[in-house]
Amino acid sequence: LSLFVIDCQGRRGHFINPRIVEASSDTCPYTEGCLSLPGVSVKTNRSNRIVVEYQTLDNETKTEEFHGLPSICVQHEISHLKGRLIVDHLSSLKRKLALEKYMKQQKQIRRGHAKPQRSDQKGQFIKSS
Repeated sequence: LSLFVIDCQGRRGHFINPRIVEASSDTCPYTEGCLSLPGVSVKTNRSNRIVVEYQTLDNETKTEEFHGLPSICVQHEISHLKGRLIVDHLSSLKRKLALEKYMKQQKQIRRGHAKPQRSDQKGQFIKSS
């Protein structure tokens, strides 16, 4: 069983055992953030349009098409289900630097020298006040 829940641009839903059955070759560049790695943002290129087959909470099989940001959000979550984080889209050097930045920020937060960051609905990070 694999499952994710999204709330992206008015599209809310539960996706059980989702799989991408079609993906466009045209990509959409986007700077993604992730709750798994607060404070880290990564430039990605994901398919602009995807078709996903999944089961609902009522055990119905559905097929749905996503464009733009909702497409990116769904692909992001399916990546998580496959064990991938946004840093896995980076070269090994960039991944190492991003993770070092994350670890440094987490140490500062634990010491009380920094506040956690949160992301807005566009994946951009906002400094907490």
